[in-house]
Amino acid sequence: MKPINVVGSRVDIVIADDEEEPDLEGRDGCYSHDEGRILIDEDLAPALRWPILGHEIGHAVCKAISIEHQLIDQFHLSDNDAEKLEELICRLFVPVFLDTLERNKWLRPPVVR
Repeated sequence: MKPINVVGSRVDIVIADDEEEPDLEGRDGCYSHDEGRILIDEDLAPALRWPILGHEIGHAVCKAISIEHQLIDQFHLSDNDAEKLEELICRLFVPVFLDTLERNKWLRPPVVR
C-alpha cells in the first residue's frame, strides 16, 4: 500500500508475515513509531485488514500527539496505565469513529491487499 500521512508524518503500511517481521508474532497488526510503519498480518482476510489498519492508525495518532505523556503529566497515570488507556482508546473509539464516517459516506475504506 502507499504510505499515509498521520499528523504530518509519513507512515508506511506493510502487509507481511511474522517470519519476515518478528514484531507481528502473535498479533494481527502493530505500529512502530520509531520506524514510521504499520505492519498488518498477511494471513488476515482482506475484509479483516481494514479494522486492524484503523486500530493501528489510532496508535499512530496517539503517538503523534503524545497522548501517553499527556496522560502521565496531566492525570498522573503510571506509564503502564497510560499505555493501557491508549490501547482502550484504539480498541473502543477508533472502530466506532471509522464506522460513523463510513455510514455517513464520509469515508470509503481502502482495499488492503
